[in-house]
Amino acid sequence: MKFKVVKKDKKTSARSGELRINKKKIKTPVLWFGDIVKRGGGSPKPWEYFKIDAIMMNACDILSNLGIHYRVTDDGIHGYLDHDGLAMLDSGGFLFQRKEVMDTNTTEILELYKKAKPDIGVVLDHPLNPFGNATENRKRWRKTLQNTELMCNNGSEVLVMPVVHGYSISELKKACREIREVAEPDVTVGIGSLVPLLRSVSIFNKFNNDSKLNYVVDSIKTVRQEFPKAFLHLFGVGGATTMHLMFSLGVDSMDSMGWRTKAAHGAIQLPGIGDRFIHPSVKRASLSKDEEKVLENCNCPICEGKKSYKIKSLLDNGRYNKTFKNRAIHNAWVFNSENILAKRMISRGDYYKFVSNRLSYSPLKRYFYHGMET
Repeated sequence: MKFKVVKKDKKTSARSGELRINKKKIKTPVLWFGDIVKRGGGSPKPWEYFKIDAIMMNACDILSNLGIHYRVTDDGIHGYLDHDGLAMLDSGGFLFQRKEVMDTNTTEILELYKKAKPDIGVVLDHPLNPFGNATENRKRWRKTLQNTELMCNNGSEVLVMPVVHGYSISELKKACREIREVAEPDVTVGIGSLVPLLRSVSIFNKFNNDSKLNYVVDSIKTVRQEFPKAFLHLFGVGGATTMHLMFSLGVDSMDSMGWRTKAAHGAIQLPGIGDRFIHPSVKRASLSKDEEKVLENCNCPICEGKKSYKIKSLLDNGRYNKTFKNRAIHNAWVFNSENILAKRMISRGDYYKFVSNRLSYSPLKRYFYHGMET
C-alpha cells in the first residue's frame, strides 16, 4: 500500500490524495459503501448502476453464514461482490460492544482474510462501551492491543488496519503511542468507538450533547496530528452531510451503511439537505416544495428520465422490496456524488466555503466551526 497527499485545502484540514494498493489506484478522500450478507437475496448493488470505488463488508457477518462463507473463500471477496474496485473487511468487533466476551477470535478472522483477499482487513478490535466503567474499557483496549500485535505481524499478504479507541484526549494519545509500538499505523490507521457518541442521546455520564460532539471533532484532530502521513479511516460515521465535516478534519476515508439503512426506513437523501421521508403517513421531515424541485433535477439511475414519477418510484406503495431498492440506489448515488464533489472542492482549495454551504441548515455546522477554530 502506498498513500500520498497530493493537495491540502487552504482553510480546513481536508486533503486530497492518491491511494495505491494491489495495483489499484483511487483518489481520496474515499467513502466505502457498507454491504451486508445477502441471506434473502435481492440486495441492491449500486455498483451495478454506476462506478463505486470501495466496498466494505463485515467479517463476522460472513462467518455467521456458512454458504456465504464458502462463496467468499472460494471466489474471494471481489469475486463474491462482482466488483473490481477496493474491498475492505471489517472484523465486526463493534458487534460485541456491549459483550464481555467475543464469539470470534483472531485466528478465524485472519484465516478469512487470507482466503478472501480483501485489499484491507481490519484488526479484531473490542470497541469501548460508553455506558461501561473505566476498568471495563481498559480491559477492552488491552484486548484490542493484543489482537493488533498478533494480526499486524502474522506474515499475511493482506494489509491489516489497526484501530485506536479512547474517550478522552489523553486516552487517545496513549492509545496512539501503544499502537505505534506493535504495528505500523503510519501506513494506515482507523478510529473507532465514536458512533455511539453521535447516535445516543442518553450518554450523560461522560458527555452532554455539545461536549460529546466537540469531543468527536477533537479526537479526530488528535489522531490526525499523531499520524500526519497515515491513511486515516473513521469507522461508521459516513453520511451525505456528515462526510463533509469529517473530511474537513483531515479524515481520508469513511464507511457508511446509511445509503441502505435510510432507504429501509423510508428515507431518501438530498444533497445538502439530509433525510427526507416521502410517504405522507410518516410524521417526520418530509419534502417541501423547494425540495421536490431538487428531487426533480436528480439524475440518479432511478430518477433519470422521469418527471412526475420520480417521487412515486421512491414511495413505499405496497411493493416494499422494489421501492426499497429504488431508494437505496438513489441514496447511494447521492452519497457517491457528494464524495466526488468533496474531492473536487478540496483539489480546488475551496472546501471551507463548500462545507459551510452544505451544513448551512445542519446542527453539525457549529462543530465544523469548532473544528476550524481549535
